Amino acid sequence: SSIDGSGPLDISGNGSTIAAGSFNHNIFDGGVWIFENGVYQAGPLQGTGTVGAGTGQGFSVALSNDGNTLASGAPFYGINGAVIIFTRTAGVWSEEQIVITPHMIANEALGHDVDLSSDGNILIVSRKSTVNVIAGTAVCVFERVSGVWQEKTITPIVDIPTTVLGPKVSISSDGSLALVTLPEFINTRSNTQSGGFITLA
Repeated sequence: SSIDGSGPLDISGNGSTIAAGSFNHNIFDGGVWIFENGVYQAGPLQGTGTVGAGTGQGFSVALSNDGNTLASGAPFYGINGAVIIFTRTAGVWSEEQIVITPHMIANEALGHDVDLSSDGNILIVSRKSTVNVIAGTAVCVFERVSGVWQEKTITPIVDIPTTVLGPKVSISSDGSLALVTLPEFINTRSNTQSGGFITLA
């Protein structure tokens, strides 16, 4: 089953390209559909070897300013999730890399939310707990150098004491500043929380 059309959306900075994700497409294989100037261009974009694996691609999506780089969160990929990067050349989309991290955190899924810098070379990704929201989350940052994505965070960024770092993330156009939600930053008494956000510079 699928509920296409109820997933995340992003539009390129120049307004020409729209990415629409649907993580439960085809029994949670997921995918991303691309529209250019309001006209269907491609989709569902899916990572190599992921069809039938229930990876949840399109759980989150982000486009670069020119719309030629797409990040697609796939939190059910492998053990701890992934972000699948696609690039467009002369109107044709191809997979660039399946981005994962060696920093495993039990029961946390990479790809819950994503954002790209304007040039598409810096990626911020949140990891959402799949077991208990109180268990906390983490954020990872990656950079594309000569076409290869590398993790910039030595270890995932976490909040101490553990609250819930993320799940929503946003990065500035030049990639130098990020915002991360902190929905349980204050816990003053039983069953009472107050949210907020932090900046990562």
